[in-house]
Amino acid sequence: MKNIILVGYMGCGKTSVGKKISILEGIKFIDSDKAIEKIHNETIPKIFETKGENVFREYETEYLKTLKDEKETYVLSCGGGIVTTKENIPILKELGTVIFLETEAETILKRLEDDHSRPLLKGGDKGEKIKNMLEIRTPMYMEAADLVVKTDGHGVKEIAEEVIKLMSEQVI
Repeated sequence: MKNIILVGYMGCGKTSVGKKISILEGIKFIDSDKAIEKIHNETIPKIFETKGENVFREYETEYLKTLKDEKETYVLSCGGGIVTTKENIPILKELGTVIFLETEAETILKRLEDDHSRPLLKGGDKGEKIKNMLEIRTPMYMEAADLVVKTDGHGVKEIAEEVIKLMSEQVI
């Protein structure tokens, strides 16, 4: 099986689904945000606060490039904004099969309503921010994606099984 690269907006289930795929397929799970936090010894909100979003985006690109040397098959959960750096899209495609976990704004809002850790959702109307960012990012996710899986109304295991099924149908 090729590496599975999960992209999508925050709250779409990349981490939960990625962990479930990892368990079901017996492959390594990597969370790009957690890896960046470990490498830079700082949380994502702290990086945004002290260094800014641009520096964080540079960290993402640097980290993606290191994955080219990974020998073990893995499922990668990417940060929601990874596709906003144009340079990252061909890197993602080179790393494996990119799957966009497409989720409606209303579903994301429900999932994130009590989550106050997201730097890009601080201050103002969360619902409006989500809708606006989805409008901007969805075409980028679609450009990066080899496959699209809709997550609304589906549980983590069901989504993970759909991803695995789609991967098994891929012509290599």
